[in-house]
Amino acid sequence: MNLLLVDDQPNVLASLLSAINWQEIGISDVYAASSVLTAKEILRSKQIQILVTDIEMPVESGLSLIRWIREAGMQIECILLTSHADFFYAKQAIALEVFEYIVQPAKKEDILRAVENAQMRIYRRLEVEHLTKLNETTSNLQNAIIRQMFEQWPDNPSKHDAGDGLEQCIRQINDLGIACTPNSQILLMGVYITRWFTLPLPPLDLLPRYQKYLAEFLAFLRGDALSYCSKHNCFISAVFSEGSWNYEEYLRIFQKNISEKLRGSARIYYSVAPSREIAAALAALYGNLEDAQTDIHAKDEEPVIYVPFQSQSDAPPRASSNIGNYFCSIEAYIDRNIASPITRMQIADHLHLSPDYVSHIVRISADCSCKELILKKKMSLARQLLRTTNLPVGEVAQRCGYDNFAYFSRVYKSYYNTIPSSERT
Repeated sequence: MNLLLVDDQPNVLASLLSAINWQEIGISDVYAASSVLTAKEILRSKQIQILVTDIEMPVESGLSLIRWIREAGMQIECILLTSHADFFYAKQAIALEVFEYIVQPAKKEDILRAVENAQMRIYRRLEVEHLTKLNETTSNLQNAIIRQMFEQWPDNPSKHDAGDGLEQCIRQINDLGIACTPNSQILLMGVYITRWFTLPLPPLDLLPRYQKYLAEFLAFLRGDALSYCSKHNCFISAVFSEGSWNYEEYLRIFQKNISEKLRGSARIYYSVAPSREIAAALAALYGNLEDAQTDIHAKDEEPVIYVPFQSQSDAPPRASSNIGNYFCSIEAYIDRNIASPITRMQIADHLHLSPDYVSHIVRISADCSCKELILKKKMSLARQLLRTTNLPVGEVAQRCGYDNFAYFSRVYKSYYNTIPSSERT
């Protein structure tokens, strides 16, 4: 840990440097400056953790130096030395988050104590930062594991290998202390914030708070839940509860509660399915959440929407055995119609499938939503045309299904982090 001493009086600096054994309290290097200008040069070039500075100095004061440090975003504990016990100075010091304010003449023990206390504060902050990063890593990992478990849930439990997969998924849930069997009725819900009333945090940062509020809600249902953040920036929850309930009635209560606590309008989509049908129910839920992304008109009172799904046991045998063929047909349809706007509903109508099942096929095959697959293909074609032809950018946009050139440019920049014209330099 390094220390910077700043004072315009040479005798004070000499005393601070020679009269105190800084190494004894864990200070590796001690730097000295007789002016704020010199102090700033040291701060720019050295790693300083603690500053001890006089207030009143020629040209620029110690308070001005600390203000500069704060504006630069440097995490430095600052201690002020002054011969004037002036409340005006003390008030400014508090505003600048000065760690300690010492009135001269000060004993060597007082300065040592202040620096040691500053060290302890730094160690505590570093420990908190370490634990925060560790918790973030753990949260990210937990989110990825739970999300992967549900998004890779076997979609046809009647098949032998899928049955083994179902048993494995249920065993994982049981290992988490949650009672679940192949016939357990699961409430699946997606919570989508359509409008924020305050500056929002990323959903993954909000997930612990969401889980806490959900646990309070589940006390009424005597249930447990596994939750994760989906690619749609939504909260997805699988709720395991005893008995049968009028879920919509309870979900309206939860919707009001979560909207108030997260400070945003929450729309809830939900399905109820036996655990063996989670894949189909989740596909239907994702399909509705995908459509919700395009609904830019937030409502004053958001709905709670029940999402029906097609049971896999009732689906035609070919639907589960030809997923690869269906996906090829989906890609071919997008390629043939890439110069036009394409929707999930159009693809579903062409293949005589439900829109939710189209989403399910794409997610299993490409690990993305139908909307993301369409965008990926359009942007890939746009980049290819920009790099290999001399077509005007406006015509490239039209060939990729974008009539509005400005909108095409924004989408392209968002996708590739560069403007279309830069592909030709």
